Amino acid sequence: MATRLLALAAGCLLLFSSVVAASAFTPGNLVVSRIGDGVTDYTSGVAAPTYVDEYTALGSPVGNSIALPQTASGGNYTLTLSQTATSIGHLARSTNGRYLTVFGFDAPVGTTTPSSTPSYQGRTVGRIDWNGAVNTTTRFLAAGTSPRSVVTTDGTDIWTASDTGSGTTGGVRYLTLGTTSWANTTLLFTSPTTNTRVVNIANNQLYFSTGAATLKGVFSVGTGLPTTSGQTCASVLGVALDSAYDFLFADANTLYVADDSTTANQGLQKWVYSGGSWTRSFAVNYTGAQGLRSIAGFKAPGGDVTIYGITGKSTTTAQNELVTLTDTGVGTPSFSLLATASANTVFRGVDFAPIPEPATLVLLAGAALMMVRRRAR
Repeated sequence: MATRLLALAAGCLLLFSSVVAASAFTPGNLVVSRIGDGVTDYTSGVAAPTYVDEYTALGSPVGNSIALPQTASGGNYTLTLSQTATSIGHLARSTNGRYLTVFGFDAPVGTTTPSSTPSYQGRTVGRIDWNGAVNTTTRFLAAGTSPRSVVTTDGTDIWTASDTGSGTTGGVRYLTLGTTSWANTTLLFTSPTTNTRVVNIANNQLYFSTGAATLKGVFSVGTGLPTTSGQTCASVLGVALDSAYDFLFADANTLYVADDSTTANQGLQKWVYSGGSWTRSFAVNYTGAQGLRSIAGFKAPGGDVTIYGITGKSTTTAQNELVTLTDTGVGTPSFSLLATASANTVFRGVDFAPIPEPATLVLLAGAALMMVRRRAR
């Protein structure tokens, strides 16, 4: 039923594009976070303008690019990112499918080393809906932290992950939309709070990845979706990984992990659970890349898993890639190139476009039906 509604929504949006705003996303497409405007070189470590760009599943840009706020206005805070901070800028679609989220700096474009500049300690959560509306009303002071990722269930309940760096306000935190005080955020656990990277939700359970020296890999947090302190963390795989970033549960027994290390396991790792333990099935990298940092994907009814990924580079220069592969369960698949970041820009996160709420789906379906009937006359 959900698949039929998604297909119907996509058809309605294509047929009835004049009804919705020009920045509305098309269900089934990809969205990529891009740092840099393609004109100015921001690889010197300063805060850069940030955008979310829409692509088809085949990697073709559709001309829909949404700029995140570069100045505060109407309750919304600034949200910028740094091209040289390679661990930030991840995108995540909400579990209800209606929003994309990204975590960044409340710092003007051009701010030097925004993660540690005392004048700009704000960290901003960005929420983007299916129609391209951006909400950056959620922001708290977190001196010295690097804002890495954020996930939400419904656009209101929010979990963030950040690196403590020189401050004391990192780790995985719970907060709600509109929070503007660090005191109103909840640190879920006390170790580790350094080098926490990507926070995700799968099967109604909160997870995160970390590169902390004593705790590397993918971990669960408490039970379900915790909102209180004092939680315990448990390793999913039971082994340390080299440099885990984003991850995806294709099902309860299949986990894909993005790794940006320089080891033989860099790129995309596939782990399979069988006989009471997890085993790495393969690790595959895109030619010329230093692994992956962000991934999104889905499992088809027949069992094939399609993965989309954002590559890393061995230097801080821009122009990395959006790549894809399909895992059929036989042998080791290989990546294909979908798109390359333009000069003076860098890709950071990827996920699927948000979808309208059910009421909007019904309205669009009705509008499309009326259009078809008029044409039939």
